[in-house]
Amino acid sequence: MKYRSQARAKSTLRAYHGDWKDFQAWCDDHKVDALPASDKVIAQYLDSLASSYKYSTLSRKVAAIAVVHRTAGFDTPVGRITKDTLKGIRRTKGNRQTRKAPLLAEDLAKICDLRSITVQDKALLLVGFAGAFRRAELIGIDWEHIEWFKQGIVITIPRSKTDQEGIGRALEIEKTGNDLCPVAALHAHRAQAGPMGPRGPVFLGALGRRLYSEAVGRIVQRSAKAIGLPWRQYGGHSLRAGYVTQAYEAGMSSFDIRQQTGHRSDQTLEKYVRTKKP
Repeated sequence: MKYRSQARAKSTLRAYHGDWKDFQAWCDDHKVDALPASDKVIAQYLDSLASSYKYSTLSRKVAAIAVVHRTAGFDTPVGRITKDTLKGIRRTKGNRQTRKAPLLAEDLAKICDLRSITVQDKALLLVGFAGAFRRAELIGIDWEHIEWFKQGIVITIPRSKTDQEGIGRALEIEKTGNDLCPVAALHAHRAQAGPMGPRGPVFLGALGRRLYSEAVGRIVQRSAKAIGLPWRQYGGHSLRAGYVTQAYEAGMSSFDIRQQTGHRSDQTLEKYVRTKKP
């Protein structure tokens, strides 16, 4: 049995772990069981992700759910409904991933003026934009990862898509002194934790658990819709794309932008630029 644990690459196991955590959070949010899950629930989960993910990624998520069930001693819940849903997604989308529109500073200003915006959503949007975070990085932030300074904050990212060894990197976010200050928004969110101080995940979903990554896209879409934008064109990547696009238009060098985004190459970075300077 000692070789069984080596049957899958460590990177695959890490992806499965993240996939399962997201599925659990989605189930919590929708008040359905994750373990054991039903075939119908998994299909509904796929439907909710279809506009934001490649077919290959969705297939991996289904595989992760099946593996966790078998490991826990349950029969695989992946049945005809899930398989037909995957086939339908593949036929409709192929393997292409829709490039989401960038959410820019002027859009964020309108969103933050909304009376309906929550303190947490405001902090998530502004920090997500200022840090150019990937969704997994954003929802993975714990309060213990944040250092507070007079000029701003430093957020330690323990692991990211391009740092699978977990070396980590520190990302600085400065105070802006205006209504769109991400540090002030995060401080206001922190204050809601009460006199005992916050612990654990910064951004919470249902039942007080860590927000799942797909929920970031829903928050962005809901916010975009509230200010009259074509909300279906927006998603979780809109914050990261918005930062990169805005930075390019402001004349920042690609090297400086990559210091914030964590991209390894200009070629990959440029995929996030939705409009360019003439």
